[in-house]
Amino acid sequence: MKSRVIAFGLLFCISASVVPVAAFAGENEAKNAAIGATAVSAYLLSHRKSRDAGIAGAAGSVYLWKKYHDSRTSRRSRELARERRARRQAAYYRSRYRAQRRYSARLRRANSHYYRVARSR
Repeated sequence: MKSRVIAFGLLFCISASVVPVAAFAGENEAKNAAIGATAVSAYLLSHRKSRDAGIAGAAGSVYLWKKYHDSRTSRRSRELARERRARRQAAYYRSRYRAQRRYSARLRRANSHYYRVARSR
């Protein structure tokens, strides 16, 4: 009974320190929290007297790994969206630049007789 209380106390202390870190963590901190929770649950599962606490810790570590995976997925989708937006914007300005050069060349050709007349006077 005493070892079970110690095991649950250990699980509570670790989860109290890991859960706030995982809730507001960036990607690297979430990974570190998941690794720590997995190590603790593996330790608790390896001791026969604290199986219940180990199972609870394993469930928590599965949740932390899922949260880490979701963080990586959302970061990658944001990066891809940023790249698509940059490519679209570059293509837009490139087309504007080309259109402006075509238009100015057309104007120079259309008004070239004015330049010739002004020069001849």
